[in-house]
Amino acid sequence: RLQASIAERGGGAGSSASDASGAGAASAGAEAAPADPLAGAASLKEEGNSLFSAGRTKEACAAYARALGMAAGGGGGGGDASRALTLALRNNLAGCELKADRPADALSHADEALLLSPGAAKPLYRR
Repeated sequence: RLQASIAERGGGAGSSASDASGAGAASAGAEAAPADPLAGAASLKEEGNSLFSAGRTKEACAAYARALGMAAGGGGGGGDASRALTLALRNNLAGCELKADRPADALSHADEALLLSPGAAKPLYRR
C-alpha cells in the first residue's frame, strides 16, 4: 500500500521537467541500485538536496520519492542506516510537499517519519 502510494506520487511529481534534466542522474542511481540499494538511495537523496536548494522543488520531490522507493526495495537490510535514510527522506518529502502547497501529502510523509522516530522534531514541526 505504502510503496504503491510512493510510486504514484513519485511518478506524478517527476513527470515533465525532471524527466529531461534528471535522466542521467536517475540512470546513475539505477546503476548503483543492484549492488547497494542504500548507496543508490543516498545518492538520489543528495541529488534531491541539490535540486531543493536550487529551488527546483518538483524535481527534488521526484528524486526523494525515487530514493525512498530504492531504500524500501533494499530487501529490509541495512538496519539503522536504512531507518535513518528513510526518516531523512520522509522529512525531506514533507518539506517538499509543503513548499509545493500540498499539505495533505506533507502530513502523510510527516506521519510516516513519526512512525520511525516518534519524538523527531522536523516531522512534528512539519505536521
